[in-house]
Order: sequence, then structure tokens, then C-alpha cells
Amino acid sequence: LSHCDFSMTEGLDINHEINRMISIKIPQEAGSKILKRMGVIIS
Repeated sequence: LSHCDFSMTEGLDINHEINRMISIKIPQEAGSKILKRMGVIIS
């Protein structure tokens, strides 16, 4: 998830925290589905 653009949090410098939270608390497949619904492209 290191290449995701959380544009809604731009300037708050919490992208790393979001990435860590998602990777720890959400299984990868479920996380991918959630992020796709949010419009985030996983590269």
C-alpha cells in the first residue's frame, strides 16, 4: 500500500499511519476491496 494516494488526508502527514493501520488490522483482500470502493488504486 506504499504507493497509495490518500488525497483526503493530504497535508496531514498520516499516510504512513493509515498504511500501517490497514496492513495490520485489515486482511489484504478485504483491504483491497475497501480501498477500491474509496477509489484508491493499489499498484
